[in-house]
Amino acid sequence: MGRNVSLRKKRWMSYDAARLTLQQEWKEEVRSRKTYERWHAKVNPIGIPKYPHRVYLKEWTSWADFLGTDNVFEKAKAGSYRSYWEAVKFVQGLGLANVLEYQKACDDGRIPKDIPKAPQNIYLNEWRGFKVFLGKNIEAKVAAAREETAVVALCDVSGMPVGYYRLVIDEKGVASLMQKLDKRPHRVYKWQKELAPQVKMIMQRFASPQDDGVWLVRNLHEVVFELDSLLEWAK
Repeated sequence: MGRNVSLRKKRWMSYDAARLTLQQEWKEEVRSRKTYERWHAKVNPIGIPKYPHRVYLKEWTSWADFLGTDNVFEKAKAGSYRSYWEAVKFVQGLGLANVLEYQKACDDGRIPKDIPKAPQNIYLNEWRGFKVFLGKNIEAKVAAAREETAVVALCDVSGMPVGYYRLVIDEKGVASLMQKLDKRPHRVYKWQKELAPQVKMIMQRFASPQDDGVWLVRNLHEVVFELDSLLEWAK
């Protein structure tokens, strides 16, 4: 207990500031607790504690959150499955007649590897049966159409200096978004068109518009904080 008290007396950055500094400046080098410990011993950064889970007792949730790896984009990059409704919309678009046709499509490579061959074993909470999954009735197609899978990502702009960002929207979801991006974005959110005016206000408040939808951000921490408050993370 005494050790934690002494740690808190040091002049550390706030949790959000330390977290953002890591994710903005060291994201390629620090991807896990083990790499964080090696990085900290090497760099000895000012204001960022060696034991953040002991210092930020109230704010701490996980290493993944602190390092910015708790995001559906990273999980998808690692080879996990796309979200249930993204998978449903893709599969329904193939017009498969039954489960056997679906399994054959998986074997033939017509189904992406991030959609499971046995979806009933993966999407345990969302599973509604193969009639919905394959779109074999009007209600199933309506249900899929009603579910919003669009996402928006806050991304660096390739070939431009630090501080230039773009909001990339993909109506088809994370799996489609991944094909457009060559590196991990800062955030991926569920996109709601009706919130577009509020998102624009946030960007105008903390950034300056450039050409081709690019923003020069003055304070990335503030932008991320405001977007986190307005939009839901895509998980």
